[in-house]
Amino acid sequence: MHECDDRLIMGGKMVCNWRPIWQVISTHTARHTAGALLKQVSNGTKALAKLVLGHADEDVTDRYAKDNARLLAAPVLDAWRKILGE
Repeated sequence: MHECDDRLIMGGKMVCNWRPIWQVISTHTARHTAGALLKQVSNGTKALAKLVLGHADEDVTDRYAKDNARLLAAPVLDAWRKILGE
């Protein structure tokens, strides 16, 4: 069985969260990825993501077109550790 480390930040520390890959990545994941990428390439505007994903309500688009904060969390924490020390 393939597993994926879907890491979490708890108490300011990165924690491994090993789960079966089918619990982390699904066909619906592609829809969320598309929304996030469309928002990213359109400089943060969600109009393109809303159009492509076909949502009538921008609040729904916001759930799909998330910012990449989770992807940036580990490098940001590492940078702060280097600046501030452990």
